[in-house]
Amino acid sequence: MQKIFIEKPYRFVRPLMSTWLPWLLNNRLIHSTMLRTTESIVAVKSRGVDRLEKSIKAGHGVVMIGNHPRVSDPVVIYDLIRQANSTMFAMASWHLFNQGWLNTAIIRTFGGYSVNREGLDRESINFSVSMLQKNERPILMFPEGATSRTNGSLMPFLDGPTFVARTASRRRHRQGLKTVIHPIVIRYEFVGDFATEFEKVITSIENELQISPSLDSNPAKRVQVSLDALVAKQERAFDRTGNPNHSPFQRRQHLADSVMEEAEVRWFGTRSEKNIANRIRDIRSRVFPELLENENLSAEERNLRWHDLERTYLAWQMASYPQDYLAGDASKDRILEISAKILEDLTDRPRKCGKQKVTIEVCEAIEVPPTKHPSGKPDPLIAKIQHQLENGLFGSRED
Repeated sequence: MQKIFIEKPYRFVRPLMSTWLPWLLNNRLIHSTMLRTTESIVAVKSRGVDRLEKSIKAGHGVVMIGNHPRVSDPVVIYDLIRQANSTMFAMASWHLFNQGWLNTAIIRTFGGYSVNREGLDRESINFSVSMLQKNERPILMFPEGATSRTNGSLMPFLDGPTFVARTASRRRHRQGLKTVIHPIVIRYEFVGDFATEFEKVITSIENELQISPSLDSNPAKRVQVSLDALVAKQERAFDRTGNPNHSPFQRRQHLADSVMEEAEVRWFGTRSEKNIANRIRDIRSRVFPELLENENLSAEERNLRWHDLERTYLAWQMASYPQDYLAGDASKDRILEISAKILEDLTDRPRKCGKQKVTIEVCEAIEVPPTKHPSGKPDPLIAKIQHQLENGLFGSRED
């Protein structure tokens, strides 16, 4: 499990409020050098910049909501922000502010501020709403909550970003002002030597899993064998037995659901019917704070709580492998994405998919209604955002 749980009391980290410093640092040369050296991204192309510019010039409060396939997404979007002649704020998980002072300084300089994913972070919410209400600058948020590591899929959304947008919209509406959401589509494309990169990754996977190299020359089938072996390994680790009559996707979903259900019954008395992202958030919010705040927990209960946090980590891993992603004539991008994802899940170390280029597309503005949404019911605002993102990701597009 990667170090996403920070074992010290949470404190809200504000961004640096300077606009000239991020503007100065976000020039094309510095930005492209940063992407190339740290993320192996050799080109970025932004489309629909005029849509974002129009909303900014109109004085709307602007929320940018993107799909989240890579950890590099916020850095990539600065190409769009530069072309829109703006700066931005970006909500980021608190664990990213605990990876050294330099990393924290860079995030804050570029407008990043923290959110506590393991609890209700009123400070982060209030800051977001306040900045939108004052129309300081656009705010970037990722409602999937964590990286999916796949271009061709969307994970279920958390409702935090739309809650922030609706709250700000109510306040701005009293002043006769609008709040809008621009869905932001982010797509990565591999541009290197596929055969060399694939062989490097798949060999590492097979070594980690201690399985013999597949004799099948079809890369997608070779990856599927490794993915099945990974699932079987995790089933054994969490005392689960896969149903031989289930498809590989059903086995992954069952594993994710069963480990979550066991934790939910323990802490809430019943299985949740929410989507996987909200189920994970609820368990972490219930289990983790006590580990920090209650010094009287027994060693047995502490171990139990950590084990349930590991269950949420496994559930996200399994649920974020899309169905039929490698079916048919799978693209080299999908093959490399899943390969890198498997290796990351085995080693807990992020793995880049070789040299890539990125396309960013700004979707049409969605006006945020100045009304509260009833709790427990599907939010039509989320549905609109998902629809535009799905059209951008899966619909026809120019290359």
